[in-house]
Amino acid sequence: MKQVISSLAAAALINGCTTARVPPQEHFTSLPMKMTDAGHAYVYGDIGRVQDYPLIIDTAANSGVLPENLLEKLQLPQEAIDKEEVQGATGKREMISGTVGHTSLLGQAISDIEYIFQDLQSLTLSNGLIPGIIGHNYLRHYCIEFDFINSRFNLAQDSCPADKVENLRAVPFYVDDDFIKTRASFAGTEVDVILDTGAHHSFINSTLFSILSNVGVGKESTSSGLGGHKQKKTEIYQVGYRLGDFPIMESNVYVADLSVFDNLGYNDKPFLLLGLDYFTDGRLIIDYRNSTMYF
Repeated sequence: MKQVISSLAAAALINGCTTARVPPQEHFTSLPMKMTDAGHAYVYGDIGRVQDYPLIIDTAANSGVLPENLLEKLQLPQEAIDKEEVQGATGKREMISGTVGHTSLLGQAISDIEYIFQDLQSLTLSNGLIPGIIGHNYLRHYCIEFDFINSRFNLAQDSCPADKVENLRAVPFYVDDDFIKTRASFAGTEVDVILDTGAHHSFINSTLFSILSNVGVGKESTSSGLGGHKQKKTEIYQVGYRLGDFPIMESNVYVADLSVFDNLGYNDKPFLLLGLDYFTDGRLIIDYRNSTMYF
């Protein structure tokens, strides 16, 4: 199943006769990428003793998430497990986290990754498995590419190979509290943006919605958080803005004052959570080393 794609560097010639030293080849590791029925991109990876397990690729997850039944299979030492009682939207519950010795996507392994153990029942796959999440604490070590055209997820160590990002639109970002952040402009109003590849669609809060015009308004529905807490959302259509220097038109976006927005400090500030849907007709590349996203 492993496929490694090499970007070959041409040898430079000096005075037509002397061959310059060839730079090291950049290597991309390429995995099949699948989509859940709800539009989440996932791959299969190895987590400690558990091999070939589905993992949703979530740039906005500070740490990974694994279903609770994997805790026993991983056989983590007691000192690697932490339990604490937390107050959630539906009451108090015990949260279990643990540090796993290695996490690997086709041989691209990172040691000592922290995971939260929680069942994401709403994301259950057609094969009956509850997927996990692979988050920032793994992804930040790589250049990552969502290639929706070929249904592949690609990783390169360090920065992105130049030929991969050539002719793509480039938007700088910065990492704050393990979130990829950038800025967008809605009719001249600058707003903060968090890139969340674990979100199937983009979300804006009601503060940002209040300054928009010429958008269609659809039905109200509910959105379920990872803990099962439901919150109202309203679909809106044809939302235009600028991301960096580039005009963006999203066919549908959701308005919701999600509880996580309050935790991030955006309860009354205009805010965009940029989901995956806009990019699914092409490619999305995230260069953590050079703090640039390409699409």
